[in-house]
Amino acid sequence: MSSTGANMADERLVSVIIPCYNAAQWLPGCIESVLKQDWPLEIIIVDDASTDNSRKIILQYSQQYPGKIKAVDNTVKGGNNARNLGMQHASGAFIQWLDADDFLMPGKLQAQVNALLQSSENSIAYSDWELHQYDEWGRILQKEIKKSAPYPDYLYELLRNNWLPPHAYLLRRSVAEQLLAVKAWNPDTPISQDREYFTRAAILGAQFIYVPGFYSIYNRWHTLSVSRSRPIQETAKVIVRLLQSFAQEINAQPHFSETKKKLYRRVILTQIAYWSSLYNVPVNEQINLSDIKWGLISGMRSRWKVLRKLVSGKKTQQL
Repeated sequence: MSSTGANMADERLVSVIIPCYNAAQWLPGCIESVLKQDWPLEIIIVDDASTDNSRKIILQYSQQYPGKIKAVDNTVKGGNNARNLGMQHASGAFIQWLDADDFLMPGKLQAQVNALLQSSENSIAYSDWELHQYDEWGRILQKEIKKSAPYPDYLYELLRNNWLPPHAYLLRRSVAEQLLAVKAWNPDTPISQDREYFTRAAILGAQFIYVPGFYSIYNRWHTLSVSRSRPIQETAKVIVRLLQSFAQEINAQPHFSETKKKLYRRVILTQIAYWSSLYNVPVNEQINLSDIKWGLISGMRSRWKVLRKLVSGKKTQQL
């Protein structure tokens, strides 16, 4: 394993930023998965006011690996605040986001950094990943392979809800700094935070490159998931608001042609129609049948609900 520390002169250096809240059970495995990477790196672990043993573990690792692992305390609680703070302490030419209960697989940083170094027009790499689902006692229920693919228009994929967990990606620092400036890790967004972050990256013009290989594990605990504990209608309201904000930002971007803007708007309106129809979310959008890309709505029952809502022509109020 490379012993290179945080060094701005090293154009290969990766800053791995780990926000941590009460993840003592999984944090050592997360950190060890990063330390096994045969690549120049630094690790910034941001403790988000944990009440378990997380802070002690963070300090132990930072003392064991001085200059390589940095312990940071988040003074304004919240996962996205912790991520933004971690970015401010990062010095790498590349940024790797990693939640404290997830793992990197060997070779991830090497494969993705090399792909970006060989392709100057691309600024974000993504790869395949595995989903491990656990019950409330930590027993694994299911392992599922998540194979991705190269896409000619990655923003289109993100808008139609085809996105990956944050650790599947690797970013050039320049893009991460742009995203920090616009608060893409938005402290006011309670769910779908990673979807918002990478969609905003694509809206700003970031180009994505697919690097084949299974390089990360996303661990899901059903009882601990914020999105799963939130009522579905509240989730739908948040997603509709995000989609509306994406539409406004895309429309304001000069680098998109009018043809592209119209395409993206149809995808967004289809998503809004889906969420508002299935979960009774009021919107102020006038959506016509011709706006819907029906192939993006899976299931005849869902399509029927959207069709019935649009045909009814009922007026809706603003969110």
